Amino acid sequence: MWEFNGKVGMSWMHKKEDAILSCTFPSSFIASTATPIPIPTPIVLYPLPSSSPLLLLIHSFLSLFRLLQGPVRNSEESPSSESSNNGATSRIPKVSLSLACFGWMSLITIGFVVAEQRSKLVGQEISKTETVEELENTKKLIEELKTNLERIEKEELEAKEEADLLSVKIEEMEEDIVSEASVEAKAQLDAEKARHAAAVSDLEFVKRELDSLNKEYTCMVSERDVAARKAEDAVAASKEAEKALENLTNELIATKESLSATRAAHLEAEEKRSGIADEEFHKCRLELEEAEEELEKLNKQVLSARVLKSKLDASSSLLLDLKAELAAYMGSKLKEQGNLELKKELEEVKLNIEKAAAEVDSLREASMSLKSELEDEKSILSGLRQSEEMAATAVTTLQEELEKTRSLIAFRRMKEQEDREMMIELPKKLQEVEKEAEEARALLKAAQAELMEAEQEAEQAKALATTLENKLLSTEKEIESAKVSEKFARDAIKALEKTETGKSGNESDPSKVTLTLDEYQELSKRTYKAEEQANARIAAANAQIEKAKELELRSLEKLEELNEELSVRRESLKIATENADRAKEGKLAIEYELRTWITEQEEQQRKADELSPDTDTEVEAIVDAATPLPDQHLSSSNCNDASVLTESAPGTGPASAPEAPAPAPDTKTKKKKKLKSLFPTKVVMFFSKRKTHPAK
Repeated sequence: MWEFNGKVGMSWMHKKEDAILSCTFPSSFIASTATPIPIPTPIVLYPLPSSSPLLLLIHSFLSLFRLLQGPVRNSEESPSSESSNNGATSRIPKVSLSLACFGWMSLITIGFVVAEQRSKLVGQEISKTETVEELENTKKLIEELKTNLERIEKEELEAKEEADLLSVKIEEMEEDIVSEASVEAKAQLDAEKARHAAAVSDLEFVKRELDSLNKEYTCMVSERDVAARKAEDAVAASKEAEKALENLTNELIATKESLSATRAAHLEAEEKRSGIADEEFHKCRLELEEAEEELEKLNKQVLSARVLKSKLDASSSLLLDLKAELAAYMGSKLKEQGNLELKKELEEVKLNIEKAAAEVDSLREASMSLKSELEDEKSILSGLRQSEEMAATAVTTLQEELEKTRSLIAFRRMKEQEDREMMIELPKKLQEVEKEAEEARALLKAAQAELMEAEQEAEQAKALATTLENKLLSTEKEIESAKVSEKFARDAIKALEKTETGKSGNESDPSKVTLTLDEYQELSKRTYKAEEQANARIAAANAQIEKAKELELRSLEKLEELNEELSVRRESLKIATENADRAKEGKLAIEYELRTWITEQEEQQRKADELSPDTDTEVEAIVDAATPLPDQHLSSSNCNDASVLTESAPGTGPASAPEAPAPAPDTKTKKKKKLKSLFPTKVVMFFSKRKTHPAK
């Protein structure tokens, strides 16, 4: 199946069952031909042979040969005039295409063969690993069987020795029985016979096991030999596959080299063919480069002056002045730019009109002189038309570049607007950050004052606590003295009780003191009062202690709250200071960006101012050159040139092509505006030089 696509190229596919053979020719081989390659509609491809690589390659070559016969027939059917013109050009592409097709086909077949051989190699490697594993397993089994055999042989020898001993014992016992003829000997003989029978049965069982093991051993040995043969076969097959793979890789490398050689030959043919076109293009480019060099020199001079001015402006502008003068500077700058642009445009228009008038006069004089040389110019015009067609392609590319530059300008304008908005919002953000910083500082000061107060309260609470502790100590001492006095009173009461009890027995005892009722009552009252006073003092001291504890707790709670507030305010202050630092950094960055943006804008305006007068003059020169001459042939040639220009420029309608022999001045101005918007400076200069070339 043949398919033709401008982007991909020419591709050939043939499908049989699961295998697909495809070939894609690059578009460079097809696009390089001067004449389109005729593809025959009824393509007869030979049926795909078996999967052998040699037959596949022969099949691809035959189908390619069949395919290449189609274009030859078509070329024979074509008229002799076309064959004479295109005979030399069609030979190289056919040969290169046939060589490339053959290379691609051979590459594809080799790829198929390589894939098959690789799959075979993989299968052989897998079988090789399996056989190696089987060999290892068989070796292990053989070793186990050998150990079992040795063990069984030892057991057999032991059983034989036991049987011999038993036979000797039986003979001795029989001799004893014959000589002695005792019952006990007979019983022993029977027991020995039973043992002998058991030993014989064991021996037979061991012999059977030995036979079975020998059979297994022989089977395993035969299996080992088979596995070894298989492994050797697999190794030999893998070596053969490796050799085949190496041969195929060598063939692939050779085909790649031949393909690269054909490509090189094809490229050389293309270079020879495009050499003539390149020479003409180089001539045009040299003329353009001369004009560009002149423009660049002027641009460099202007840029150096502007750079010096921008350096002076950047050094004079300071950071503190930027805050106040930013809004006013932006407004005034926009107004000044608008006024300057209007003035420059007016001056450029005047200069363009004067230049256009001068060029119109010179062209009219040249047209009068060109009437006598019309026949010579016809041949020049045909060559110019060809060059203009070549230039039309350049115009399209330049227009694309123009559109790209316009999109870049729009993008930069959007960025400028965003920067302006940012610059408008920046002072507000700065003020907000400064306010936040001031608030944080005020909060910090308030927190510090509260902390000082809390510390003073804590010190007062501590002083109160110390005084209360002193009071507590004094009350405790008083309580202890009261307890001592209470003890004394109790001792006195006990002594009184003893005296009362001892009056009846011993009234004349000198060691005992006698008290009256009044004295006893007074002493009891005193003790009661002392106890009450001590209890009251203890209660007051306890109340004061509780109050002091409550005050301490409150002061501690206040301290904790103040510490928490302080930590929060410190964090907020840190955040505020960080925000302020960031704002300052952002402000500095934006100021730097603003300065760079202003310098870039100034440079862009200078470049635009320098380029705009040149483009206007060149466009006017083209419009004046496009005016119809008195001769009919000249008018028709100019119309054709204008039609070429309108076709190459996107967005121009039919009104842009000159139809009337003498257009009005209004139509001229419209044409000028359209041409200004459509054509870049380089293309305009190229056309103007081509128009003025015959006059020389």
